[in-house]
Parts: sequence; structure tokens; C-alpha cells
Amino acid sequence: FLAIDEAHCISEWGHDFRSTYLMLGKNSQRFAKTKSEKAVSLIGLTATASFDVLADIERELQIQHNDVADAIIMIENTIRPELFFRVIDVTGRDRMNELNINFSNFGHNLQKLNDPTLIEKSQKHHHDNFNEAEQFNQNILFKNQSGELIELSAKTQNDFYAIVFCPVKGQGGHESGVDFVYQNLNSSSKGFFYSSETGEESKDVQEHFENFTSDRTQHIVCTKAFGMGIDKKDIRSTFHYVYSGSLESLVQEAGRSGRDKKISEANILISKSKYIKFDVYKFFSENKDYKLIQAKFTRKALRQAFEKRWN
Repeated sequence: FLAIDEAHCISEWGHDFRSTYLMLGKNSQRFAKTKSEKAVSLIGLTATASFDVLADIERELQIQHNDVADAIIMIENTIRPELFFRVIDVTGRDRMNELNINFSNFGHNLQKLNDPTLIEKSQKHHHDNFNEAEQFNQNILFKNQSGELIELSAKTQNDFYAIVFCPVKGQGGHESGVDFVYQNLNSSSKGFFYSSETGEESKDVQEHFENFTSDRTQHIVCTKAFGMGIDKKDIRSTFHYVYSGSLESLVQEAGRSGRDKKISEANILISKSKYIKFDVYKFFSENKDYKLIQAKFTRKALRQAFEKRWN
């Protein structure tokens, strides 16, 4: 077999900054063979690919039409009954201050979810709308050995593990960057992680990474470079300091929380004033002269067109 894990990265990252991923199809068909030169079966695994991404994976892996007829595509249930999403409106407010307020209310927010009535209502919704085979499961609640609910509201943020996702490293003082959020986060046990460019920087980043994954620190502020393949089961909450770059990214990153199947949160900080109402068809009809767009619909080309229009 030839196995490609996190196969959505071929599409999601291959077109941006991991162009070598786009060679997986060609290289697999060229080199992944048995000793008798027979082709081997290809297995692609992902939990966060949309239908468009699946089509792109098929194209980039150079799966031919006659191969598709023999392909087995398995789509499993990805419902996470223990994971609750919360949108935090920061419109007209200090985003960092709002993050710290919610961060300080960590235990109180989890306490609201540690409620059998709420969980039963939530799981009934899942049962009725998504999965009729699903049964009510109280194991996702926090209980002591006697089966009594644990009081969580008195606990602080430093009693739980959490990830704060930022869109950029922000080494130049960017207020949505990892460095800024890390320095200002209300935590007594924190680290940071992003792709590093120098040996010294890499050493610091690796130390923070190991401290978090080995339970020596409670919180980590990072870009989406953190987490792929990380299976730290006791993360209670994720915070998206700025909305994620795509729905697939959001699902992937929010899914770091609650892998021990206990109630967990995925928080998203949203400012309504940051949105732009955008007519895609009108944009392309007005920008037909952009040769980059005419030549190839790459994400890089689209970004350049957007930046030229809106600076």
C-alpha cells in the first residue's frame, strides 16, 4: 500500500507553500510499485475535506477516470457530540481584552456545559438530524468516581489545556500575530509555536512545543502549523483569535479540543466590521485583464488580485 495521511493538505497547502505535495501523484505512480513493478493500492485519509477538496485531491494525485471506477470512497460520521462551538462577538471591542476575559472564565464556561439536561438536548439534536443510531452518552460529562458531577466553575484557566490559533507569526508586532497574543495572554503557563526560520528560533519553538505536549505548560499560542497529527487528548478548548482561513481549517483546528471525549469548547472571535460583502461573479467580470487569473486559478493569483483591489 501507499498511504497518504492528512490528504487534504495536498489541496489546502500544496497550492500555497508546500508545492512538493503536488508531486505526490506523479511520484507515487512512478516509484510506489512492488518488486515485480506492479502498482500498489493508494490510501488517502482525511477527516476535513469538502467535496471540492476531494475533487482536487483526485486531480493532483493523477487518479485516472478508469481508476475512479474501482475506487472505494468511505465517508464516515464526523459528528463530535462533546465539542461545543461558541462565537464571541468582538465588534468595536478590544480583541485581546475579550480573549482574556473569556480565557479567565474558562471553568465557568465549561460548567455551563457540564449539564446532563443540556447534553441530552444536544445529543437528541444529533440523533434526529444526523445519526439515528447515536445513543445518549453521559460519559462526556465530568464526574467524580462516585458518579457525581464535578464543579468546574471554581477552576481557573491554568487548570486546563488550551490552544489559541492566530493567522500569522506577527514578529513585526502584528496585533493578530502569535507574538503579540502570547505576550498579552492572561496565563501563568504558556508557550508559542510556528514555523521557524533560524536555528536559535527553532530551538525556542521546539522547547515550547515539547513543554506543551508533555504537560509542562497548559496553553500554547500558535499558527495552523501546530497540531497536524498531534493527538493530545486532554485539550479542553481552542480559541481562534481571528476566524480561520477556510471551513476545512476551522474544523481541523477546532477538532484538537476534546479528543478524550469529554465536554470541550471551540471558541471563535468575530468582528462583524471586518467582513466585506463580495460578489465573486462581478469581481471576475471586472478583472478579466488579470493575466494571472486568466492563465491559472491559483490561490496566489487570487490573493494578488484581491490585494491590488483592496490593498
